Formats: sequence, C-alpha cells, structure tokens
Amino acid sequence: MEQLAEWRAHRLTVITAPAGYGKSTLAAQCVHELAGGPGGPGGGASARLKDGSPRLKEVADACRVAWLALDADDDDSAQFLVCLAAALATLIPASAAAAAAAINQNHLSAALHSLLVGLEQAAVPLLIVLDDFHHIRTPAVQQLVASAIERSPTTCHWMALTRHAAPARLIGKLRVQGQLLELNVDALRLSPAEIGALVARFGDISLDAAAIDLLAERTEGWIAVVHLALLSLNRTGGPTLRTAQDVIGHLRGGNRLLAEYLTAEVLTRLPDGLHDFLLRCSILERLHPDLCRAVTGQEESAFLLEQAMVEQLFIRALSVEEEWYELHQLFRDLLLRNLRLQLSPAQLQALYRTAADWHLSRGDMAQALRYLIAGGAAELAAALLANHSRSALLSNRQAELRHWFSLLPATALESHPQLLLDRAWLGMISAVDEFAAGLARADAAITALATPPVAWVDELAVLRLWERALGASQAGLYGDALATVECLAPESQLARGWCWLAATLARSTQPTDAPVAAHAQAAAAAFAAAGCDVGSLLVTGWQAEHYAAVGDAQAALAVCKRAHQLILSQPYPALHEREYFDFLAGEIYYWLDRPQEAVACLQRALSNAQAHHDALPILRAGACLHMCEVALGRSVTLTEADRAEEAALWQDNAQPYAIGFRSQVVLWQIQRWLALGQPMEAWEAYQRLGLSPATLSADAPDALALAVLLANVALGRDLAALSPHLERLLARSEQGNLRLAAIRVRLLWAHQQQQLGFHNRARTILRQALHDIESTGFVRLLFDYPALLPTLRAVDTQYARSLVARMDTPRPVSLAANLTAQELNILAHLVNGDKIAEIAERLVVSQGTVKWHLTNLYAKLGVKNQREAVALAVRLRLIAR
Repeated sequence: MEQLAEWRAHRLTVITAPAGYGKSTLAAQCVHELAGGPGGPGGGASARLKDGSPRLKEVADACRVAWLALDADDDDSAQFLVCLAAALATLIPASAAAAAAAINQNHLSAALHSLLVGLEQAAVPLLIVLDDFHHIRTPAVQQLVASAIERSPTTCHWMALTRHAAPARLIGKLRVQGQLLELNVDALRLSPAEIGALVARFGDISLDAAAIDLLAERTEGWIAVVHLALLSLNRTGGPTLRTAQDVIGHLRGGNRLLAEYLTAEVLTRLPDGLHDFLLRCSILERLHPDLCRAVTGQEESAFLLEQAMVEQLFIRALSVEEEWYELHQLFRDLLLRNLRLQLSPAQLQALYRTAADWHLSRGDMAQALRYLIAGGAAELAAALLANHSRSALLSNRQAELRHWFSLLPATALESHPQLLLDRAWLGMISAVDEFAAGLARADAAITALATPPVAWVDELAVLRLWERALGASQAGLYGDALATVECLAPESQLARGWCWLAATLARSTQPTDAPVAAHAQAAAAAFAAAGCDVGSLLVTGWQAEHYAAVGDAQAALAVCKRAHQLILSQPYPALHEREYFDFLAGEIYYWLDRPQEAVACLQRALSNAQAHHDALPILRAGACLHMCEVALGRSVTLTEADRAEEAALWQDNAQPYAIGFRSQVVLWQIQRWLALGQPMEAWEAYQRLGLSPATLSADAPDALALAVLLANVALGRDLAALSPHLERLLARSEQGNLRLAAIRVRLLWAHQQQQLGFHNRARTILRQALHDIESTGFVRLLFDYPALLPTLRAVDTQYARSLVARMDTPRPVSLAANLTAQELNILAHLVNGDKIAEIAERLVVSQGTVKWHLTNLYAKLGVKNQREAVALAVRLRLIAR
C-alpha cells in the first residue's frame, strides 16, 4: 500500500503477478483508501467494482474510478473500446454514446477521440483500472491501449493488473519518462509475518511459528491458497493451536483438496434454495438478477445474489449501479461440474438457450452466441447469426459482424453457405487480405449445392469480379462487368449494385468511352433498393473522385462535404469512411494550391490512419503533408530513422492493399522526394512497385503508370522508350475526359521532351496542359515541375507569364504557420460560413472545445472576433473562400 500510494504521480501503474496473489483486492483497497476514503470511490464513474463494497459518502477531492474486468473476448480493438465506453458512460455519457456509434462502424480512432475529448472536458481526476490485462495479447490492441494512455489528459491515471509481463509497447516510453509505477509478485507475496497477521485476524485458530513458516514456504506466499487453507483449518474443528503437521495435511492433494473442501464445507451447508440457485447460475459468465431469474426461475434472484455476497460465497460485484456479479472461477468450475452430473445434456442445453434468449432480447448478439456455443448448440448459433448477418452487413456494422463471426467454431460456419457468403462480402468491403480465402470457401460451399439460390450464384459471380478488380491486372474487367450485370436476376439488387460499381471503377482502363455516370446511377439505385449503406457511400466516393478527375474541383469538394453529412445521418454512421473523403479533399486543395486547407484535411486523415494502424494511409498522408510544407515554403527534413520507419511500414504492410492504392502512395512519395531534391530516394520508392516501363501493362491503373513514368523521366532513364506509354496514357485520359490525368501526363511528357532536346514539342505539349490548368485551377501540378520553368517562359502567353511570376516568387511563410492543424481546420469552417455548433459536430468535439481553439486563434491572428478572423484569412489567402 505504501508503494501503491504513489500512483497519482504516475500516468500508469502496473501490478504484475500470477492468479490469486490479490492484485484486484489490492487495487480495490487502493481505490477505497486513496481515491475516496474507506467507503469507495467518491463519484459515479465506476463501471465495474469487483470487490462489491458498498458506496459511502463522496469525498470532496475524491478521484472517480472506472474498473474494467477484461476477458479473452476483449482482446479486440473494437471490443476493448466497447468496454472502455461502457466504463465511462456515467461520467461522460455523450462522449461514450458517440464512441459506441463509431465503434459499430469500425471507426476506432473517432471512438477513442470522443472518449479522450470527453475526459479532457470533464476535467476531474480519474483512475481507470484494467483488471486481468493479460487477456490483451494482440499487438494492435496493446498499441491502442498505449495510445489511449499517452493521449489521455493529465487528470487521468491508468492501472493495469496482469498475470504476465506488461508489453514493451505499453510501458517502454513511460518507464523512460518516469511515468510508470510497477509492482510485481515480490511486492504481493505474503511473508511469514504477514501470514501470521492474517492468521491472528482469521478466526478461532492459531498457528505456531513452524506452521506459519511451512505455510509460507509451501504456498510461496500465494494469498488465495493461504486463505483457502486457513478456511479449511478453521472449519475442521480440533485443537485451537495448529502445528506444521496440520498444515501439511491440509495442503496435501493440491487443488483437489480445495475442491473437496468447497463441496463438503461450503456447498453442503448452503440452504437448498441458495445452493440450487448458485448451481444453475454457474453456466453464466456474468450474473444479473434478471438474467438469473430467467435461468433459475427464482423470482427472488436479487435477494439470493445479495445473500451470497453477505456470506462471501466466492462472488464479487462487477457494477454497483447495474447489479452485475461474477462467481470466482474456482467456485464456478466446481458448481458447473456438479451441475453437469445432475442434469441431462438436453436440460443443460435448455439453460444455455434461456441465457442466450435473454441476451438476444436485449440486443446482445455476441453474448447470445457465446451461450449457445457453450451449451453445445453451435449449429443453432450459426443459424441465429445467419438471420442477422446480412442486415448488419448492409447497415455497415462491420466491426460488430466481424466479432460475431470470430465467435463461431469453424465447423459451424462452414456448414452455412449464407454465412460464408456474408463473410466474403465483409472481407471484400473491409479486409482485402482475408477476401480471397473467404471467397474460395464460399464458392466451394455454394457450388457444391444441388440447386443453390439464384441470389447466391449471382453474388458469387460479382464477388469473383471484385477479386479481379482488387488485383494487379484488370484486363477486360469492364466488359466482363457489363456482361455479368446482364445475367443477374432482377431481385439480386446487392449483386447488381456491386457489379455496376465495378463497371464504374473499371472505366479508366477501357479503350472505349464508357457511360460511367449512368453506371454510377444504376449502382446507386441498386444499393438503395438493397439497403446497402456502404455501397451508397462508395458511389458517393466515386462521384467525388470523378468530379476531381474531370477537373471540377468545387463539385468534388461539395460531394466530400455532403458525404460527411451522409455518414453522420446514418443509423450506424460509417465514421471510418470520413478518412477517405478527408484524403480526397486534402489532395484537391493541394492541387488548387491551397495548402493550408489541404493540411487541415490531411491531418485529420493522418490521425485516423494512425489510430487504426493503417500503414499505407499513414505513408500517403505523410507524403502529402510534406508536399504541403514545401508548398508553404517551409523546411522538411527526414532523418535516417524516418526513412527506415517508412521502409519498414511498407515492407510489413503493403501486400494486403490493392495495387491501385499502393501506386497512389508511391506516386506521392516520389513527388515528395523530388520536391526535396533527393532523386535517388524517389527511385528507391519507385522500385517498391516492382515494375519497369518494359513490364508496364496497357491496362495498368493510372496511378501505377504515372508512378513508373514519373520516376524514369525524373532520373532520365530510357527517355525515348517512354513516349509510347505516355501517348497511350494521354489518349486514355482524353477519351474519358479525365482532365486531371491529362494534365499530369502532359506535364510529364513535356518534361521528357525537354530532356530529349525537343523544345518545340515540349512547348506545344505544355501549352495544351496550361489550357486545362487554367480551366480547372489545378495550378500546383505545374508548380511541382520547377524543371519546366524554361519551357514555360518560352510559351509567352499572359497566363504563362503570370505563372512564371508565381514560380519565381517563393511563397512567404504566412501567419498560418503559427496555427495548429485544428485551428486551421476551424478557420476553414468559419470561412465557409459554418456556425460553432456545426463545426463541433463535424469535428466530433464539443462547442466548448471549438470556442477554446477560437480564443487561441484570435490571439495568434491579432483579431477580436470571427468576422475579423474570416476577413484576415481571405485577405491574406490563409484560407481561400
């Protein structure tokens, strides 16, 4: 207790010891004595108090407490955040509700951000206890916890109770910073003197010195075994003073002796009603009066649970407010073993089904599945999931559905083609690395059926189409998509939507001018008919990309803004998708040479990518932001460590991503290195694609072709051999009216011709590019080619001369250089006419937080109010209107 009293001076306290060493008891005592006096935490934020002590009066300076009792099912990023949100619900209800909504859409960064913002605004001392943290073994979840601890406000302290050594990613940095307090088994092990003190307080027995020493030696100070041994000694009668020989007799046999004691000395002495009640409740992982009433038929379940607590029958309270309890595992195992001896398999299964039905009636599908599986009804669990998986898939509840699938045994899943099909859809939408294997299993199960449903056959055909769309080669994809959609049944709306979307996205690789807008409209109509929210959102994303591709920047930005509103308006908002629209908006602002606004969007996208540990989006956003810094006239330096980290991220994580996205990342990295004057680094980034102009296929995605050609032109490699590729890529861009791609290809081609010495040809190509640049506003595409300045001077038109003047004049560092990314973001919203309430909603923060940022912003800009801030931002072009 003296060591633990220092927890307030540290961000994290870790208590490490095997089971039964009193970690939870020690932490609970710390909570009671240090946070709120002897009666418990002073406040209402405690979500799961394990020791069940009554709540007494509040103490003025008390610290709120949230106690999370973790288990193996919580070793998942989404599930962990569900627990954390529930634990904090009474302290920050609004933020916890927002986090729960975000978790359902697998937008974990937004969920964590909501909770941390809520804690910062609450501004009250808080201790979060993570009990049984050894169940958290997945590196991604450990990193999530480490991020939460690192980013939490200074008023928030964490305590982890674990049987295993805490992971280095959790404690390494904190230990160096002196923010870590550690207690191990040596601190918790009972010494002979402490065992003697325990014996003196225990009951009617006493042990001589030799007996105490022997007990300490045989148990190694393990408090649980010491306690049960003393309890056994106390109940057997005989002389009051016990010797070492008595202790040996009561420890011989190990766990079996303790189990026999529990049966003979505890269970047989219980009143029949309480015994039968606890016996049937032993099937339950967590006990609630209403749940126990359903399973046991006992109307007085609440009273019986309290009676068990009073008699200290190895039961502990998890939540004072919500009346949740838990049986000690050793006690529960014994009860469950006895119950299986008394009931037939059918009777036992009926109890599990009752528990499952209770949880299902309250919307807890995961717990219902667990009870059905524990009761030997895995097939019934699979059938239950089959009735709900499609609705979860359509409504974009991806994280929830993924967790449900993880609970089912493989054998039960394989026997349900509908579930295999839905899991294949889930993989295609949100886990490309799992998609191929999931599709193969679904394909095998459905094709093995004598007469599979038409809808399943249609969906399989479209999924195979998407397997190609996500691969490196998309030759013939557009034609096959059009042929496939003609064969689909009218009622197969989900398949039709995805098939039309595949045709839409394949348009850039086709030699014909496809009616892509009509395809997108058909996809949107089919998705609406199927109720597929994620499909509708993807069509919206294509519309934004299409507007950007044809050069209509304002329309693209308007779609991005509408997409944010659409996401927030859905019953299960797909908050994770906001990252995509932030990326696109940031890139558009960059091409328009509005880097401040680009930074605000890209910073949000980067934060989301980092929270989700999405490696390639992190690399993409980082390169984009570096380009913005260059555009702002700021210095950018990447150390050897930065380069090594980027290389490692790519090496370890690139493969699951589609080739088109990998190409976009590399394209930005090549541009970044060229802008920093490091062409060899650009060449190294290009080589990650594993392609050369000679192996570049005619149907390669535009981003892939541009990356390959840009690297070779920049370093002057085989310049003459690049002309056919440039001609083909330009023809494809012009055929589809893709002005963004046409500008990029022409600038690249003009640079190539300039290097070859064909200056007249370079000037002609550049003049054509300038025509599109002037009409689209994508002037930054030219500014990223300073080597073209001599050719630009030779064009000698009024517009060209204005661009030469801008390229010759370095951009001054503006007032905005002193603003944070969030302040720039808020300023951009003000310029767009958004109110404080609207800004808070879009940024997922409170209005108070927005006002706080505004106060800092006004001080940095030297203005008094919003009107002056907007006027200054527009006048100095900090933010364009």
